[in-house]
Amino acid sequence: MENLGKIFKMRNKKGSHIDVVISFMIFVIFLGFLYSILSPVKIQRDKESLLDYVEGEIIGKLSSNLTTATIRIANTYDSNCFEIKQVISFDETTMDLLVKNTDNDLVKFELREGNPDLLRIDTGGVFTLKIYYSEEKLDNSPIDEESCPFTPGTFYSEAGTYDDGETPVQSIKKVGLVRTEEYIFEEKVIGILNSQTAYNELKNSLKIPDGEEIGIDFITENGDRIIGEVKEILKDTYVREVPVQYVDSEASIKSGTLIIKLW
Repeated sequence: MENLGKIFKMRNKKGSHIDVVISFMIFVIFLGFLYSILSPVKIQRDKESLLDYVEGEIIGKLSSNLTTATIRIANTYDSNCFEIKQVISFDETTMDLLVKNTDNDLVKFELREGNPDLLRIDTGGVFTLKIYYSEEKLDNSPIDEESCPFTPGTFYSEAGTYDDGETPVQSIKKVGLVRTEEYIFEEKVIGILNSQTAYNELKNSLKIPDGEEIGIDFITENGDRIIGEVKEILKDTYVREVPVQYVDSEASIKSGTLIIKLW
């Protein structure tokens, strides 16, 4: 009986060791399973956070201010040709402008030589106009010297006197709403995505962590896709499509899509 008890104790001890090993293996398998479940979630969150950062930075770097001023020209004069003072302080070395009528058509204009604070406009018979000011390039329409030659008595002006010695009334224009808003500019997007140097400078300025790459595409309102640098992608790509409003070269507000790729 004593020998049998010893044998039983040895078997029981051996069995307890096996139980411990099995339990440890089950625990390790459970940890591996848990890691396989939680790791992609953490990676996904990290990528989403990085995408949030990249989206904000890219939109900021592709955006500029657009100032819109509505004016009403006094149509009590027998002319379509007027010279008015700029609605806002204008620096022709850093800014551009264009003028449109109520039908969103371009209006011909020019800056007075040597004095860009004065704007000569051929209203074309439409006297409610919008002036758009921007630090980005705009496609404006130059004045026709045949229809509006600048000679005293042809242009009605807020500045200066004419042959008769009279100064036209200062109410030659009435300024309405003036507002400044920030938009993505199509020309700025095209300039960056079509230039390898500018594109690389943009990416480098974002300070993306080592081992991460980004790609940027832009889809215009009419469906044209402007593609940034093309690279072979050998791992999972995270893509975000961001609806945006952008300004085209004629200061029209349009809807497009900014596509940000991260891998």
